[in-house]
Amino acid sequence: MTDHPLPPAPGTDEHVSLDFANSAASLPGERIIDSLDTPAAATEWLVERDLAPANAQLWDVCVNRLHSLRTHTRALLAARADNQAPSETDLQAVNEALTTVPSASLLHWNDDDGLHRVAEHPATQVVEHAMAALAADLADLLTGPDAGIVAACSAPSCNRYMVRTHARRHWCSTRCGDRVRAARAYARRNATEQSTRSKEPAAAN
Repeated sequence: MTDHPLPPAPGTDEHVSLDFANSAASLPGERIIDSLDTPAAATEWLVERDLAPANAQLWDVCVNRLHSLRTHTRALLAARADNQAPSETDLQAVNEALTTVPSASLLHWNDDDGLHRVAEHPATQVVEHAMAALAADLADLLTGPDAGIVAACSAPSCNRYMVRTHARRHWCSTRCGDRVRAARAYARRNATEQSTRSKEPAAAN
């Protein structure tokens, strides 16, 4: 997996659901870096976070389910950050992920292996286990001690969420903070130059 261009946002080490929400990050120039854009990338992302076994293999349908849960996760984080009531649709989607328990491996027989147990849909079970864990972590985050300090990054071009580690923190990374400060400095300098030009006497004809 390509290294992410932004460092982890505050809170992602403690809350994998926050890391999940930020797995599609917007960058300047309207670029989006999606860590779950392909089955291989999504599998690697889950394996790295101990949400799937090392030999897991996901398919496009699994990625689509992860994308859907991520959309609902982001919506619930946005509602919490804005101190708004969440939508029933988002709550239902996360609750479904919480309560969809993968079925047990079933008993089978063949001449080579004799009696053995095999998951009917192993990829589906992998993604359902991962989604249940992500949903459980999100529920813990939104009802736990960090719920009141969930925030969106204040940088205009950033779409990431974080746990605000102190009251004056408004950005998810130093890079976002530096970019905002640079934009403000440029705006002040430009305003000063325009003001100076407006005060200059008009050139004689």
